[in-house]
Amino acid sequence: MPEVHSPAGERAEHAAVFHTWAKAISDADLDSYLTCFSEDTVVEDLALDTTTRGLEAVKEGAARWFAAFRDTSLDLTCHLEGDGHAAVSWTYTGVVADAHPGVFDRSAVGRRFTKHGISLFRFDDENRFAWERSYWDLGELQRSVSGED
Repeated sequence: MPEVHSPAGERAEHAAVFHTWAKAISDADLDSYLTCFSEDTVVEDLALDTTTRGLEAVKEGAARWFAAFRDTSLDLTCHLEGDGHAAVSWTYTGVVADAHPGVFDRSAVGRRFTKHGISLFRFDDENRFAWERSYWDLGELQRSVSGED
């Protein structure tokens, strides 16, 4: 596959969006989070086996996620671009605040967690996410809460 490099200016614009995205997740700032996505975005979460289509559905899913956690931090550890896509690796930490279907029940409330992952993106012409696919390990997250890691 031929390697395609993003122009430096475009990469810098993408990096700014990634930092807005990470800060919005860290702060549970739904409005800022949504500015990163296009109206017809598609978000795939492989760990939870979900595909979310459209900004309104992303808003609903993010609101549920933000309500389930507190004292969170999403730290970006790497940013790669090529072939029309961009990727970031990240570490997400925080405290369980409420149950989240498929992730935790109420018995996990108050416990700290850590998860590591990689998210792939395709940007639209306005440097918003048109597509996101996140890879992370649900078992790692659940083990970190139970103290098994």
